[in-house]
Amino acid sequence: RPVPWVAPPRRRGRIGAGAVVPAVAAVALLSAGCGSDGENDKASIGERGKAKPSASAPAARPASVEKLGKVMGCKPEITTDVDDYRQGVCHLGKKNYVFLSFVAAKGQRDWLDYAQMYGGSFLVGNRWVVSAESMGSLKAARDKLGGAIEKSTAYKSSPSASNPSPSG
Repeated sequence: RPVPWVAPPRRRGRIGAGAVVPAVAAVALLSAGCGSDGENDKASIGERGKAKPSASAPAARPASVEKLGKVMGCKPEITTDVDDYRQGVCHLGKKNYVFLSFVAAKGQRDWLDYAQMYGGSFLVGNRWVVSAESMGSLKAARDKLGGAIEKSTAYKSSPSASNPSPSG
């Protein structure tokens, strides 16, 4: 199974800096297959936060990683527990989810800004974020958890940045 990604902790983290880039790249690859259906195109980099949950979705509220998992029907395996946030991974059949809960909204926004470099789509609620391998999985999570799907594309990226030449 792919390794879930993490952003570097802001204070006294328990994850080595060398683990951050490979982990972020793993989630970017998971999210790369998420195509656009046009429903949330306005939640791209320049218009983050303007997407609205569907009318039938419950209102987003603060939740722990464990509570997010419980609502989705799984028990998350905690992979990161630092001062600013916690992260857990759940496997529901063929669907894999990464749940994050944040101590403060600023920490969540900082994390999302950092994740923006790698592109992808995220379900964003009040001090929590969910990442999944497909847009369908994110929509299923939104129906149960509320929140808004935010999409971004990697900026300042080029083929040579992700695929170094064999001579280099």
